[in-house]
Amino acid sequence: MLIASISILLVGALVSALTAQYPKIAAAMSLLFLVMGCLTGLVAAVGSAAFSGSSGITAGWSLPWARLSVSLDGLSTFFLFTVLIVSLLSGIYGEAYIRRSEGLSKSKSVRPLFLILTASLVVVVCAQNAILFLFAWELMALSSFFLVIIEDEHPEARRAGLLYFICTHTATLALFVLFAILGRAAGTLDFEGIRAVMPPSAGQSTLLLLLALVGFGMKAGIAPFHIWLQEAHPASPSHVSAVMSGAVIKVGIYGFLRLIWILHSVSDVWAIVLVLAGAVSGVGGVLFALAQHDLKRLLAYHSVENIGIITLGLGLGCLGLSHHRPELALLGFAGAILHTLNHALFKSLLFLGSGAFHQALGTREIEAGGGLLRLMPWTSALSLIGAAAISGIPPFNGFVSEWLVYMASSSAVTAGEARLAAVSIGGLALIGGLALACFTKAYGVLCLGIPRTEAAKSAKDPGLVMTFPMAALAALCVFIGVWPGPALSLAQQAAATVCGMSPGSVHPALAGFLDGARLIGLIGACVIVIGGLLAFARFLLLDRRIALGPTWGCGFTAPTARMQYTASSYAQPLTRAFAPVLAIRAHFHAPAGYWPTESRFSSHADDRVLDGLLIPAGSATVGLLAWIKRRQRSRLQYYLLAVALFLLVLLAWKL
Repeated sequence: MLIASISILLVGALVSALTAQYPKIAAAMSLLFLVMGCLTGLVAAVGSAAFSGSSGITAGWSLPWARLSVSLDGLSTFFLFTVLIVSLLSGIYGEAYIRRSEGLSKSKSVRPLFLILTASLVVVVCAQNAILFLFAWELMALSSFFLVIIEDEHPEARRAGLLYFICTHTATLALFVLFAILGRAAGTLDFEGIRAVMPPSAGQSTLLLLLALVGFGMKAGIAPFHIWLQEAHPASPSHVSAVMSGAVIKVGIYGFLRLIWILHSVSDVWAIVLVLAGAVSGVGGVLFALAQHDLKRLLAYHSVENIGIITLGLGLGCLGLSHHRPELALLGFAGAILHTLNHALFKSLLFLGSGAFHQALGTREIEAGGGLLRLMPWTSALSLIGAAAISGIPPFNGFVSEWLVYMASSSAVTAGEARLAAVSIGGLALIGGLALACFTKAYGVLCLGIPRTEAAKSAKDPGLVMTFPMAALAALCVFIGVWPGPALSLAQQAAATVCGMSPGSVHPALAGFLDGARLIGLIGACVIVIGGLLAFARFLLLDRRIALGPTWGCGFTAPTARMQYTASSYAQPLTRAFAPVLAIRAHFHAPAGYWPTESRFSSHADDRVLDGLLIPAGSATVGLLAWIKRRQRSRLQYYLLAVALFLLVLLAWKL
């Protein structure tokens, strides 16, 4: 079934490309093959989860050291669910999104590339040979690159594509070195064969961690390797952004987990580095999200934040392995793995919602909205569920996985790592508070109040084809939050696979923590239901007894949209408190004269790593090389002498 799923998706890409000159036929074929391929893969994932075993097939391949080996164990099954659910719902949404977009509707490659991306993601999470893994990894990187630049008439798309291309191939180069080291030690590039000769030495383990941070960390978006996310997401079509955030960056987390499975055990260095990286990513991501005005750029930084939460769980799981504390390892890995699924669901929902807002307003700027809760009730309500879930509010799914990471942090104290526990708990608390502030800002400015622009006044919900995938994702967010049992069971199986334990031994170790998450979720659901019933009763009692009118403006009789909070003013107390980190640049044109006609204010926060470090360093390097080139006016004989001297030095060094 898994091979059939991959084959259907690739055949669909071919058929979609061949029929691209007939848009309606291409759209129908693309959607048909996407649905068939994803449903077939989901059947395979359900079968694997039901039998709780590892199964796969292997065939020969002409490439050196390569085999066409795919398998479904607990870890692959969990990520296969994540990839296929996000790709299926985003692809359905994408068909209507493409038709409503003038630029995308003329593209002949967006549908084939989307199907290729989905197929490559499936292979990545199921491959059991390093060559096959890297082959699918590169196919995923190239297809997503071309989707980022699909609207290459825009300069921002070309810039984002170039940056993404550089980052993804830097990551691939690091993975080549990583698997070369592992293959040399094991004499094979099959994952099972490498695992048989592990664990590595302490020095080799540290080197593998550094390579994994560059290779898998850059794909996942762990700070400071996150530099491509905030550029690629705004440039991509919204359904592509949903897959890139919900699935593509998650294969970086999958790579970390698969590597930990291969190595059997890791040192304390892994735990320390991953916990610190997670705290920096989480706090830094949400801080920079708070300063954004572009909705998709804001969501991109929240991907960095949530990858930070996942990395905290990975670090705590590694701490459990290194201290031989299986309950801590299971709790940390289960929290990280479950948050991977939860983030895929609510972040995909938010990106799909941002696409609907973008097409209604004609811009991604939050300030262009206002009053959309009345004008776009379905999109606004579903986006509110996503905003509550990403903020970790019960009874939504984000709370359940964050609760597990909190419990793992508390358990780290008993393992003798109180400092790491303090970093993790403090980071999680700060991330949660800032995330709630950020989404009250974004949602309030966009959906509450009165419209700020003419486009906002005429905005309306998209059709059913775009609304249904958002509703399905929102329903999954609520379902996992209220009844987390099935998702927790899958996460437990995946965590057991990483720890090398049998699935049956996992439940007793985590039962108490999971019961607490279920109880809090049910309490939250009861609060929401009771609040809804009270609101309905109030509506019935006051029906036709009160009149609706504009919001009271403190006695002012002619309120306008300019009197509402802006995104900048709402976030100013927090951004001012963290000014040394954010380094916000303000652009202010003050009113002048007795009868001023114009005044402007805007603010912008550059990325500290990309804009503050890498671009200036690159410009300085280019300037230095240009200066050297201008002064190279020597004779040819001197160049030949320099080459000869260099060769002599090499010869002496080898001797």
